[in-house]
Parts: sequence; C-alpha cells; structure tokens
Amino acid sequence: MRSAGGLTADRGAPSGSTLQLIIRAKATATSEFYYFDNVKVAGVVQSTVNAVAGTPPPALRPL
Repeated sequence: MRSAGGLTADRGAPSGSTLQLIIRAKATATSEFYYFDNVKVAGVVQSTVNAVAGTPPPALRPL
C-alpha cells in the first residue's frame, strides 16, 4: 500500500491462545521510513463447551 489510509484484513477464526501480528515493509531508499500507528486488532470471543453428562458410579453417589 503506497498511500496513507486504512487497510482491513479479515481472517477466519484462529486456533490457539496467542496472536502474533507481523507487519513488514521494505524501504528502497536510505531516507525512506515507514510508521505504523493506531493498529487495531478486534475479534469476537467464542467459547465452545464440550460437556459429557452421565451417572456417577455407586461409590461416588451421595448417600
């Protein structure tokens, strides 16, 4: 992207518990600099519960 402005990237649901954001730019001149300000990462927390119900064995049942 050569001009100033916004860029939105949309990805599917990541797996794992961490997120690593890598921004790469290549300067082609010694007086060329890139600045990345106001980087916003947003998402929706979705939880999945895998529950299994059953009857405990007789030794663990309350009296």
